[in-house]
Amino acid sequence: MCDYFLTLRMIHMMCAGLSILGFIVRWIWMLTGSPLHAARMTKIVPHIAIRCCSQAPSRW
Repeated sequence: MCDYFLTLRMIHMMCAGLSILGFIVRWIWMLTGSPLHAARMTKIVPHIAIRCCSQAPSRW
């Protein structure tokens, strides 16, 4: 278990970082009035990253 801990922790931290980055980018697009803010994929991707991040520890 200890051998995989750092790898799993790195994956977990990357998912969390990507999720936060996605929400920040959407927020900036909302402030600037960009049409990308309303795109379907930009609404879905941050939530997928959160889902992976929150579900991965329960599977360890």
